Amino acid sequence: MSEIAFPDYWLSTNLGSIIELKYGKSLPAKSRDGGAYPVYGSNGVVGRHSEPLINKRGIIVGRKGSNGEVRLSESPFFPIDTTYFVDDVFEQPLKYWFYQLQYLPLTELNRSTAIPGLNREDAYNQKIALPPLAEQKVIADKLDTLLAQVETTKARLERIPNILKTFRQSVLAAAVSGKLTEEWRKENSKFEAISLEEIDTYWDSQYLKVGKKRSHLNLIEHGSLNETPKSWLKTSIGYVFDVYVGATPSRSIEEYWNGDIPWVSSSEVAFCRIDSTKEAITKLGLMKTSTNLHPPGTIMLAMIGQGKTRGQVAILNIEACHNQNTAALRVPDGFVMSEYL
Repeated sequence: MSEIAFPDYWLSTNLGSIIELKYGKSLPAKSRDGGAYPVYGSNGVVGRHSEPLINKRGIIVGRKGSNGEVRLSESPFFPIDTTYFVDDVFEQPLKYWFYQLQYLPLTELNRSTAIPGLNREDAYNQKIALPPLAEQKVIADKLDTLLAQVETTKARLERIPNILKTFRQSVLAAAVSGKLTEEWRKENSKFEAISLEEIDTYWDSQYLKVGKKRSHLNLIEHGSLNETPKSWLKTSIGYVFDVYVGATPSRSIEEYWNGDIPWVSSSEVAFCRIDSTKEAITKLGLMKTSTNLHPPGTIMLAMIGQGKTRGQVAILNIEACHNQNTAALRVPDGFVMSEYL
């Protein structure tokens, strides 16, 4: 606090000379349900009780656990034994002391090596600069207004990711429905739909090169695609793109790992281009596992994972195989761009 230049007429003192941090009282968990008065623990309200311990407004400071966290109760309340509380600020504005305690680095005053704890003497020794009573009231009022604006701004900022996600989806929807290129098509109207037979022939030839036969799928048309342009092909992912699920070589066999064949995990599939991988397998690992080596331009799709992982995609810039939590979608050369998929 010595770095801040306070007005000359403010009193320089210690926290303990102005307020008292009193100890909360133990209250069994079974007694914290269904009452009219909030029960405060170190991290906030932990229940309700039929009788308050403090029959007026007050400040709660975390003593054990969430040490140094500061809460304000606008009604009578019950602080439990993991807290300190302040119920008397000697006719000073309670809100001012709520803000003053929030400003002090109480959360950093932890001596415990097990459960974090705030020592009361450490709190009392905190240096403060105390303004006159009238100025305390002005400060508290101004902070009420400014911090309310902060909360409003925070709420708006928290909505931005969803707004951006919705906007992104609307742009993508316009792209894959043909609306984005509507004007372009008016000037370029000589295109015909891609032939499914030609795509079929392409994949037959690719499988023939490796001595295999491709399984043919039944085409399923979706009603939601009725509004697409006439020159667009209505089909399914599996008919146009060759889809593979990967696998993980046994980690108990050292000879399968630390080779020179890139191996993609789902965490690396993150709306990006993959130029390298965290892990690589050997030729023996590839041969003994039901994963496949895919060419550059293949689309990787994360199929399993919590939060952001599932549903994310990437483009291979290298030859690579992959684990069972991802799918590889090989793109038919000359028919589709990897970037479009």
